[in-house]
Amino acid sequence: MLNLNKVGRQFGGLVALNDVSFNVEKGEIVSLIGPNGAGKSTLLNVVSGFIKPSFGTVHYKGKNITGSDPHQLCKTGIGRTFQIAKVFKQMSVLENVMVGYFPRFKSDIFQGILQMKKARKELDEIREISYELLRFVGLEKDADTLSGNLPYGKIRLVEVARALAGDPDLLLLDEPACGLNSSEVLQFIEILKNIQANGKTILIVEHDMRLVMSVSQRLVVLKNGELLAIGLPKEIKENEEVISAYLGKGFAYATN
Repeated sequence: MLNLNKVGRQFGGLVALNDVSFNVEKGEIVSLIGPNGAGKSTLLNVVSGFIKPSFGTVHYKGKNITGSDPHQLCKTGIGRTFQIAKVFKQMSVLENVMVGYFPRFKSDIFQGILQMKKARKELDEIREISYELLRFVGLEKDADTLSGNLPYGKIRLVEVARALAGDPDLLLLDEPACGLNSSEVLQFIEILKNIQANGKTILIVEHDMRLVMSVSQRLVVLKNGELLAIGLPKEIKENEEVISAYLGKGFAYATN
């Protein structure tokens, strides 16, 4: 589904990523972990086209997408959320999710403006699909609420529903559990499992290790922009280099 080959990114004299290579297989949940400043979000931005790599290549479904723009990648089946949640605060929750569908909108802009029959029918379908996505993430009762009035945990879920509205095959999630309380994290774990069960592939940047260990088939560990380790959750949990650089000595005991 996704292949990174010797990807690097420099900002002036700062090396944010250096020779990072790994694959994400179809249907997997792969978590990208590491200390703050390890290059995790930069890597997601490279994959999704928000940052161009300085060197290396990114392939998606066998096609070289290196340096492609975000709007192009969105249409190929790559969706994402952001480290800092971004919603349209003056729009309803339902309207925010509907926005995520528009890269798939078949009617042209003029038909939409003029509310022609074809466009109206498609808008009705989009509204119905968006409502079902809100039901999927547990926000159907908030459909008509202004997004700016939601608590932060629900805003995170709006972002996920909006990303899913584009029907991505590959979903990139940047610290989606940030700001969630314990019960919200447990809810989100179940949502991720359900997304995977619906055939999606997920690459997730996350610091909540309970979530990471609960949903991931494999973990990719970065340190100082370089690949430190790749492996199964059990392997990473017992990797001395990873424990020293990131997890800490008490982690294995705490998660047993």
